[in-house]
Amino acid sequence: MKFIKIFLLYFQHVMNFRSRIFIWFLTSFLNPLSLMIFWVAVFKDKEAVLSGWSLSSITSYYFLLIIAASFLIVHIEEDVAIRDIREGQLVSHIIKPMSYFWMKFLSELGWRIMQGFFGVLIFIVFYVLFSRFISLPNTFLEIFSAILIISLAFFIFLFNKLYYSFRLFFVLLKTVLTAKKFIALFGDSKFFII
Repeated sequence: MKFIKIFLLYFQHVMNFRSRIFIWFLTSFLNPLSLMIFWVAVFKDKEAVLSGWSLSSITSYYFLLIIAASFLIVHIEEDVAIRDIREGQLVSHIIKPMSYFWMKFLSELGWRIMQGFFGVLIFIVFYVLFSRFISLPNTFLEIFSAILIISLAFFIFLFNKLYYSFRLFFVLLKTVLTAKKFIALFGDSKFFII
C-alpha cells in the first residue's frame, strides 16, 4: 500500500510538469519518424522486399520504437546529480523506511507512464490513418514477450542510470579527498594548480 501512495505522490509531481513530458516525448518521436520517412522513400515500390523487410514491417518497427523509447528512456541522472548529490537530498532518502532504488523507481515510473501514454496515443492515430502499413504481433506469446522485454529493459535503463550517476559521484568525491590530502601534505594550495 505504501508503494501505491508514494507512486501517486510522485505522479502528482509529474502532472505538474506536463510540458516537460511532451518535450522529452518529442525527442523520442522525431528521430524514429525521420528514419521512417527515409525508409518509405526507399520502398517506393509497394511490392518491394529488402533482405526480408517490407515497408509494413519497417513502419511497424519504427512506430513500436517510438512507444518503446517513450516507456524506456530514463532521464533520472539529472535528478540524482542535482537534487540528491549537489543539493544534499540523498541524506533525506537514506533515513526513509524505503530503499533509495525503489523511491527512484517510483518517481520515474510516473514519467514513463505519461510518456508511454503519448507514444501509444501517437501509435493509435497513425494506426488508424495508415493501418495498411503497420503489422502487429497477434499471438499471446508475442505480446507477452514484448511486455516482458519492455519491463525488464526499463529496470536495466533505470539501474544503469542510477549506477553511473553514483559512480561519478564517488569518483568526484575521491578526487576531492585526494586533492585535500595533497594540500595537507604539501602546504598551501597557492603554489599548486589543482
